[in-house]
Order: sequence, then C-alpha cells, then structure tokens
Amino acid sequence: MMLRVCRYLLLLVLTAAPAVLPAQDSTAAPVQPTAVLEGLSLGGTVDRYLVGGVPFSAISFRGVTFKPEAWAPEFAFGMLTEGGGQNGVALTTDLGTVYGIGLPGSLLLLKAGSTGIFVPSGGALVGAYGGIGVVAPLAGGVGLRLEATQRWFLVAGGQPQVWVLSLGLTSIPLRR
Repeated sequence: MMLRVCRYLLLLVLTAAPAVLPAQDSTAAPVQPTAVLEGLSLGGTVDRYLVGGVPFSAISFRGVTFKPEAWAPEFAFGMLTEGGGQNGVALTTDLGTVYGIGLPGSLLLLKAGSTGIFVPSGGALVGAYGGIGVVAPLAGGVGLRLEATQRWFLVAGGQPQVWVLSLGLTSIPLRR
C-alpha cells in the first residue's frame, strides 16, 4: 500500500507544471537584423503617360539612391512614343529627389523634381513632377518598382493634366 501511494505521489509531482529555469549556458535566440533598402538602385520601367485622357507609352532607365527616412537624388531618362499613329519618339528626362519611408519589407518613395520631354524635331516641354512610389524586393537582388506621378508642364494656353504610371524592375541594394 505504501508503495502504491509513493507511486501516485511521484506521478503527481511529475505531471504538475514545474517552474522551469533556464540552464546557465542557454541564451536568447539571436535577433535576425532586418534588411534595409539603402544604396544606389538602377533599373527600368514601362511608363504609361495619360495626357488629358490620351495614353502614350515610354520605356525609361531609372536610378535612385535609397535612404530610409532621408532625401536622396533620383534621375530617369527614356523614350516616349508619339501619339496619332506616328512612328516618332521623344526623349524624356527626370531629375529630382526622393524621400524614402521604410515599410516592412519595402520602401515607400515620395518624389518631386523637374521633368522634360524633348522632340528630335526641336520642340521641348519642361516642368515639374510630384508623386509616390513603392519598391519591394522580389528575389536575388531584384525588386519591383511601382510609381504614380503627376506632371505640370510650362505650356501656353492651358495646362493639360498629365499622369505617369510606371511599373518595372530595379536592383535592390540591401544593408543589414
């Protein structure tokens, strides 16, 4: 009988939730540092210009220096197809600044700067732009870049509403 009582007491002690103390040599799991998008990024985008409801397409090469929580330079140049069924092209340029806001796994971009469209026959439009974009890493140092900007050109006789939607790939410089 005494042996049976001892067994039940031992079983009760073993099944009760004991206070577990960490072993002396155990440490907390190391915290993995979060990757930060910072540094020079180069890439290309397909741009859709919407000028007063009329669409135009462009291909641009873009460069930006990513700096979370800071202003940094950006540039772009590209080729814009002319409308009206013509096979001509125009050159586009952007030179501005970007403010990067770090988001989990991506970077939000607030953009502003000067822009231009130059037609080889001698015409040119210059102006300013402002907009927003996001860059998110995909794989292997490549990221997705999505942007929407509004453009204001110095035009006599009225200001057309110009929006540019851009989608492309870019290099991702990561810092840990």
